[in-house]
Amino acid sequence: MENVCMNDVSEPEFGMLFNSEQDAYDYYNNYGRAVGFSVRRHFVNKSKKDNTTITSRGFVCSKAGCRLSDKRDINIFKPRAKTRTNCQARMNIYLVDEGKNKCRDFLREHNHGLHTISIVYMMHSQKNMLDIHRYEIDLADDSGIRPRSTVELMGRHAGGIENLGCMTQDVRNYLRTKRECALTYGEVGSLMKYFVTQTKNNPSFTYSFQLDSEEQITNIFWADPKMIIDYTQFGDVVSFDTIFAPTKSNGITHLGHMMKNGSHFLTNLKKCIYKYDVEDEFETTWYNLLNEYDVKDNEWLQRIYGLKSQWAKCYMNTTLTIGIRSTQLSESLNSDLKDYLKSTLDVVQFFKHFERVLNRSVVMN
Repeated sequence: MENVCMNDVSEPEFGMLFNSEQDAYDYYNNYGRAVGFSVRRHFVNKSKKDNTTITSRGFVCSKAGCRLSDKRDINIFKPRAKTRTNCQARMNIYLVDEGKNKCRDFLREHNHGLHTISIVYMMHSQKNMLDIHRYEIDLADDSGIRPRSTVELMGRHAGGIENLGCMTQDVRNYLRTKRECALTYGEVGSLMKYFVTQTKNNPSFTYSFQLDSEEQITNIFWADPKMIIDYTQFGDVVSFDTIFAPTKSNGITHLGHMMKNGSHFLTNLKKCIYKYDVEDEFETTWYNLLNEYDVKDNEWLQRIYGLKSQWAKCYMNTTLTIGIRSTQLSESLNSDLKDYLKSTLDVVQFFKHFERVLNRSVVMN
């Protein structure tokens, strides 16, 4: 395989001095990048006086050593590829006067092929996720951007993915660890923490839980200040859209804009009463339909008939709906919710994305 050009990186030499153990590692790692191999720390010896000062350290090629046989291998159909070749390439250092470290052993030769310049950035020792990277990853994740797209964007900012220091899988691993930490107290505990934080930031934020007989959460209701204000101003008519989720309620303002209402604020719903004597006509038509198609004993039709006050137009004349006869006005918001609220989200992610979608819909309106 074609080796990488050494450029300005010189080969380690016996007696070379380094200011610290970290400086020695960085030097050998840069040398490894130039040559085309990944490095790792090996043995370490520490001072008996404080048990913290490193007196000697070894750095080796990542392919040093051999993986021991596993008794469970007999039951494995697709064993992991062997990544160690007992490579002897190494650089060892030891502590000398004034806190400096001296190279006392260096072996150049490798017993395996070396990486080319096009893929050296993929080597494990070359990966280094900086704080600015973590900030950008957090920001992208909160905005619903997937890890692969996040890495592509950060790579463009860095002048190429080879200059980034992390890859898609590293981003996924970082986000998984972050979410595990966020859910230290479990999803319910994390949800309570989220609601308490929201309440501290704005006392108008309201939430409530509904428990079953085993004290397990079955329903969650919440309303932020904007939801409350919207309901106060436009709460005469609320459209319930049960297609997307049974716990969601949408509102339509007098301008035809979408708004979200907290479920607990529906008890004071105002109604304007209109009465039309058309029920008899509906009943006659309904029974004629059953007789014509001989479906008088159909269980589904019987059940639907029992709910006629919720769907038959003549029975809905006692409720003001300002012409609303479908969920068409709320379909735009539903589409956004379906795009960003996935079943794989944990509860903390759900609320972050839910708030973002609502803020987006407000700006669009």
